[in-house]
Amino acid sequence: MLVEQRKHAMIPTIFNRRQSLLLAGGALALGTVGAQAEDSQTDWRFCQKCNAMFFDGAPDKGHCPAGGAHVAQGFIFQLPHDGPLTPTAQADWRFCNKCFDMFFDGFPNKGRCAAGGAHVAQGFNFHLPHDVPGPGQASWRFCQKCNAMFYDGAPNKGSCPAGGGHLAQGYNFVLPFTPPPPPDTVTFDPGALTVPSPLAVQGHVHVLMRKNGDFTFSSHVHNAGAGPIHYTIRGVLVTATGIVFTFEHSGHCEGSSNRVDHPFSAPRRDDSWAPPSGHNPMITREFDGIAQGAVFKGNLSAADKLAGSVVGALKELVSDALQSAGKSPAATVIELLAG
Repeated sequence: MLVEQRKHAMIPTIFNRRQSLLLAGGALALGTVGAQAEDSQTDWRFCQKCNAMFFDGAPDKGHCPAGGAHVAQGFIFQLPHDGPLTPTAQADWRFCNKCFDMFFDGFPNKGRCAAGGAHVAQGFNFHLPHDVPGPGQASWRFCQKCNAMFYDGAPNKGSCPAGGGHLAQGYNFVLPFTPPPPPDTVTFDPGALTVPSPLAVQGHVHVLMRKNGDFTFSSHVHNAGAGPIHYTIRGVLVTATGIVFTFEHSGHCEGSSNRVDHPFSAPRRDDSWAPPSGHNPMITREFDGIAQGAVFKGNLSAADKLAGSVVGALKELVSDALQSAGKSPAATVIELLAG
């Protein structure tokens, strides 16, 4: 029997949605008022060991068929329950109070539970959307061997308590999730930076920013040519809100001709620079726009002597970064480092 055939079957929930489910070892909130959007529950997660959807909102992480407890990874899903049925939502998806998996409870056969025996339903009656364009993550499927919901969007089909990997059947579920919070630390590296020939100079810049306002800017330049060079290496970051942060450092590298003047020492072709970390409160204020949607550009200029257009080169890089980010040239520019 296909899971579609039970789509409109309704099984009463054990608990009113204004109650909580208590489990040994602590309280497992399967419906506390105000904890999330009405008629939905958060803290459902993908288990990176078995590929199943499990409830991660309690200290106890259930039983995983791959051994031990489930281990969460990726999105935090917020799943609808006990609402009106639609042609593209299937009811009878339930929490198993033994293994913590989401499983289909619409058949007399309750599948296979990693904690032993069959699944045991408790809590809400989830109505899960399927075969819709979104929003949400697709490729969530019913496993016809264990009755659990699992992620089928990768070649590895996880671990099924009935043995082997999960086996998909029925609908393609598209499950809504809340975007993960921005990280506390972000890094930027534009890759290798070069200069026009005939100079054979290459460099890299690396920027790290923290939510507390701290930042570091480090660089490395290598001269593969004959003559000594002076260089300036730069980085420009444009936030999602159009704020610009700039970084700039000048230095020099020797070339192979230095061996003529100093035959007993190798030329210093590499110059690495890593000053102490700095701090700017604007990083904290603008961190959401730094962590999500920022554009970072870098460039390198070099010459046989100090170039006279250092400022102009930085202005050109700022203009290029603003254009790539689709921002106005009148953006606020904050010089974080110049030296």
